[in-house]
This record gives sequence, C-alpha cells and structure tokens, in this order.
Amino acid sequence: MATGDRIRKTAAPDEPFRKSTGRVSFPHRMSLDLTTEQYEWLKEVAWQNRESGSGFLRLIIDKLMADEGQVAKLVKKKR
Repeated sequence: MATGDRIRKTAAPDEPFRKSTGRVSFPHRMSLDLTTEQYEWLKEVAWQNRESGSGFLRLIIDKLMADEGQVAKLVKKKR
C-alpha cells in the first residue's frame, strides 16, 4: 500500500467552520511531540491569554506566515 493510499479524505471543508455547539472545527489536524517543559509553558501561556493551546499555536503560525523574515531568523538561530 502506498503512503498516499492511507490518507483518508473527509467531508471537512477547506476552511474552519463553526459547529452547532459553537466550537470551531478545522480541516486539518496535527500531532506534536513536546517536552514536559514545552507542554507546561504552552498550557500556562494559553491559559493566561484565555486561549486554547491549539488556538495559541495557530496565532503564532499566522504571525510567522505574515512575516517570512521571522521564520528565516528562527531557523538561522537554531542552526
């Protein structure tokens, strides 16, 4: 079985949408492996800002998408 054969297509829309419960649903999910320190930091900063951890990560991604120069700086610092 090829890798592409294992990807299941869902009926999810291409854009986020609000469910009848009021929660927003997004078309893509990702699992992250975090250290305990990273997890605790994310949980705390999200709570302090009245945001979910995933919402906080989406905010960070949006900011980086808007300024590609920041991505280059982060990657350069890591090396």
